[in-house]
Order: sequence, then C-alpha cells, then structure tokens
Amino acid sequence: MRKKKEVIKTIILTILIISSLTISYLTIIYKPEKNFLKIDTEFKHEEKNKEKTLENSFKLLSPYIIVKDNTNKKEEQAVEKAITKVKNVKALKDKEQIKEILKIIAGKEVDINRVKNKTIEEIKSNNQNYYLMKYKADTDTISTQKIYLGENKQNTKINFDSILIPENEKNTIYLYEQGQEGYMQIVYKGEIYDEIEKIFSVSSKMYKKYLINATKEFYIPEKLDDLTINEYEIKKEDSKVMFKDIFKIGVALKTTYMADESKETSDGYVILRETKDQISYINPSNIENEKNGKETQEAELQYKAAKFLLTTYNYETYYNIIDASGSSVEYQESYKNSMAFSKEVPSKINITSTKNGISKFTMPKISKGSLIGKKIPPLYHYENIDLVLNYLYSNININNLYDVEIAYEKTYQEDKIVYSPTWYINYNGIYYTFKELQEKVKKGEI
Repeated sequence: MRKKKEVIKTIILTILIISSLTISYLTIIYKPEKNFLKIDTEFKHEEKNKEKTLENSFKLLSPYIIVKDNTNKKEEQAVEKAITKVKNVKALKDKEQIKEILKIIAGKEVDINRVKNKTIEEIKSNNQNYYLMKYKADTDTISTQKIYLGENKQNTKINFDSILIPENEKNTIYLYEQGQEGYMQIVYKGEIYDEIEKIFSVSSKMYKKYLINATKEFYIPEKLDDLTINEYEIKKEDSKVMFKDIFKIGVALKTTYMADESKETSDGYVILRETKDQISYINPSNIENEKNGKETQEAELQYKAAKFLLTTYNYETYYNIIDASGSSVEYQESYKNSMAFSKEVPSKINITSTKNGISKFTMPKISKGSLIGKKIPPLYHYENIDLVLNYLYSNININNLYDVEIAYEKTYQEDKIVYSPTWYINYNGIYYTFKELQEKVKKGEI
C-alpha cells in the first residue's frame, strides 16, 4: 500500500513538472496579438509631426525669389562702386506659389546626393535655361532637409544661399553658396523641371535685376503702380495652442500676472512670457551657459534654431531668414511679394541659441486677420526707383549697401493692422525706410 502511494506521488510530481515546463515554454514563445489601434495611432501621430515639420519648413525656410535665367541673354556690364541695372528677368516672389514649387521637390524621392568641389558656373554653362532659387541669408542642408532631402539621411552638411535647377537635368538640383567653390548635387527619382515650369510660367512677373558694387544683387518689380495700402483685422495668437509642448509633462505650471497685460508661465525650468503684442520663450539655464560658453558656430546656430522652430507650432505667416550671426537668427515677416517691417508691432522672429540649446525666442503675438480694406496710395507715397538709387549712389558708402526692397511698413492703428508700400534699404546689415536713411544722412550718422 505504501509502495502504491509512492508511485502515485511520483506520477503527480512528474505531471506537475511537465505542466510547469510546458507553461514556461509557451510563455517564452507566445507572441501577443498586436495592438493595431495603438500602432495606427502612433503612426498617425508620427505622420502628423512629419506634415507639421514640412509645412513649417515651407513657411520659414523657403527662398525669397525664384528667377528664370538664360545663358544666351547677356547682362549689362556691372560697375564697381555703383548700382547697375544689368537686365530684366522673369521671377517669382509670391510665397504661396513658391511653396507649390517646393512641394514638387519635397514630394520626390532622392536617388543620389553628393558634394563636389567644383564651380557652379560649369553647370550653368551647360544649360541654356535654368531656374535659380535664392535666399536672403545662408541656410543649410540639415535645417532644410524635409524640403530638399526628405527622409534621406544626410551626414554631410553644407551651407547654401542659392539653388540651381538646370533644364538639361530635369530631375536634379544644385545647392551652393554664391561666390564659393563647391556644391551639393541632389538627383531625384522623377523629373521636376517641367512641373516647376508650369507653375512659374503662369505666376511669374517681370523684375529688374540690379547689382551693387558688381557683386550684391537685388530685384525690383518692373511694375509698381499696382501696389495698395491694405488694412486687416487684428488676430491675437493663443500661446497655449502655440506652445503646448514646451513644458515638462506632469509638472505643475505657475502663472504670474504683471502690469500692461503681461504674464509669465513657468514649469520651473522654462518661462513663457507674454506682452500685449509679443511672446517670448526663455530658458534661464541656457542663458547662464551662454555667458560662460563660447560663441556658437553659425552653422550649428542655424540648425538648432531651425530644429526648435520647425517643431514648435504650426506657423500661419511666411518668414524670410535675413540674418544669422553671433548667437542669433532673425526671420522677417513675408508679405505679398516682399517683406513687412515695423517699429510698433513685432514683425519678426528672433531666436538665440547656445551650445546647450535655445536660450531665448521671441515672436509676434499679433498677426493679421481678415482683409477689411485696401486703397490706392496717395501721390508720391513712395518714390521713383531712379530717385532712390541716385540718392543712394550720391550720399552713402556703396560698400555698406546690401539690399534695396519695395517692402511694406506695418503699423498698428487701434483696431486694425495697416501695410503700406515703402522703400527699405539694408545699410550695414540694418533695414531702414528710405526716409529714415535720409534723416540719418542729414544728421551725419551715416
């Protein structure tokens, strides 16, 4: 009987051991069903972020002008220490149309990209027609990756201010810095030239191309009598929507209300400061590091600024990058076929960076809403181009003249924002209205 009990115990123990091993095996090899809802949500979120980054790239990092050039159409000889009109060209400065052209490029898959230490003039000479896309200041291939390189991982970074799109290579663009040797060639799996031609042929206008001191170029519309003074409703940006992702998740926020409709919100790490017309992001720890650290390299500065701006929020206003120096980058508001400047209402984005990250970022809180009126400017509201250029040639140091634009002065009038066409002159890196420049000349300040 005792022996029988021992046999039963052994059988039960054996069954338990086998069961345990079976369960362990099944646990190891078992793969649960995928949570397709979660994966789909994550995929949609990732795709939404890609769309947001690309859209912001169009708004912040697009060229200010696209020009069609012809090698058979020679330019007039430019004169040193003078302002010379060299030729008439077809060009496009409308940001919405430029965006449509960039969408064509961004929608193509990259086949080849390579850097060559050759001059771009060789490529130009092999093409009777080509397009040139130009920036007001240098940008780089990492910051603009979503537009020109897509998902193609790029380790080699170059600075550029111009892009050549040749007729004889309909699926290729060349990124280069004017006056420097070398370029990046990007070849796409699909043609882009003819698609760009369709948009450009319908939307382009005639411009006069000028050269300052035989080197620096600017473009003035051939027709200036169709400019109007435009009035808009005031639209105030909601900072909670714009900057909802900058604070640490789960950290209690403290809001302090101050005078003049100002307030500060902080999570103990960063500060979001609002005035009636401007929003500022401040990271005190990076400001402290900025004091103790070395000046950020320009290329690194641009990359950090772009990375922060492209993922912050969806921008509705177009901007032009106009300066990147020291530790800051400036983006000027784009309006119509030019830019908008203001001394009353903020009209630019300024971002300061250190090696550790963004230390300060300011942008307008007030933007234009719906158009509520337009009118023809009064007689002599803005001067004739020849009068402006003759004055500049006779009264200032041409070596310090960088740009001439028929832009817009942005003013704030109680319940509306007004954009008025005005001549702006970039002298020594600062944009002045033509009248402001004349005043400074009279006072001997220039």
